[in-house]
Amino acid sequence: MTEQILYPNFFILGVQKGGTSTLHHYLNESSEVFFPSKKELHFFDAYYHKGISWYLNHFKTETGKNYKYAGEATPYYYFHPQTPRRMKIFFPEAKFVVILRNPVERAYSHYQMSVRRGIEKRPFEEAVEKEKSRIKLYSLRLLLFNKFNLSHSEKSYISRGMYFKQLTRWLKYFSLNRFLFLKSEDLFLNPQQEVNKICSFLDISPIILKAEAVVNQGNYEVQIDEKTRKALQKTFSSDILKLEKITKEKFCWF
Repeated sequence: MTEQILYPNFFILGVQKGGTSTLHHYLNESSEVFFPSKKELHFFDAYYHKGISWYLNHFKTETGKNYKYAGEATPYYYFHPQTPRRMKIFFPEAKFVVILRNPVERAYSHYQMSVRRGIEKRPFEEAVEKEKSRIKLYSLRLLLFNKFNLSHSEKSYISRGMYFKQLTRWLKYFSLNRFLFLKSEDLFLNPQQEVNKICSFLDISPIILKAEAVVNQGNYEVQIDEKTRKALQKTFSSDILKLEKITKEKFCWF
């Protein structure tokens, strides 16, 4: 059996705790889209030093198989400050799907995941309060030493919900028409409708979902304190308004 290497031209960028695993599962049903066996390759953030050949080895398939798109899903890509520039170097014609979740709910789900993994020891309110100083230091280290930083990835509860702020980095390298923005709430409520949007965006044959699936959904008993929730809604409101203005989408989270 001879093999060919496909060149990625489609990425699910994120966001973390937004439903990327579920979306990946659905799109994997298309015969026109190739995904590597491993979902999150982290090449453009953690493993960039391994080189493009290492990355492309994940996109090997049998010779003669024709795919319209080859891609992957790594939620950290949308947040990582170096990823847009790196991706532009190798795949300047790529298209992107970004699935966004209510940033307050996303932050709390992210926090709960970090707690389960033993990464976060502080109460949620304290972790959020200390985040700005934490992330400033982590971001500086990442930019100076160009190395993956677990704390930058796992303790950025509020920062990763500033969707417009992150998008501005991407728009320095890619035009807005290369992005499709979805709401994770819509994906879970009406998955077929959202998958149809992606098929139209990529110009591929319709994917008829065999069954609805929710992948990697976390459960936690303790909910966000109502006072904290309202404070976080206020924190995110300006960023959401800017995001709606530039994308011409209404997110209506709160």
